[in-house]
Amino acid sequence: MGGWKPSDPDNSKIETFGQYRVLVISYEYKDQGTGKYSFFAVSKNNKKILNGVLEYELTDKAKASEMIERFIKGIKFK
Repeated sequence: MGGWKPSDPDNSKIETFGQYRVLVISYEYKDQGTGKYSFFAVSKNNKKILNGVLEYELTDKAKASEMIERFIKGIKFK
């Protein structure tokens, strides 16, 4: 997956969960059969940031979507 080239995202959204906001960006690379979710969570006071990437095979997109939703809903800033 290291050969990915930058491209326009397929979807992006910002959601608020109690004490933080999350930007989730979705990319699909159909020619490679892969996709990824990039996420950036920011605390309400803008002093803490958490970011990450979930890479997946397109055949597992439904599982990846469910996993990223569960993960971002479980973020806790202390």
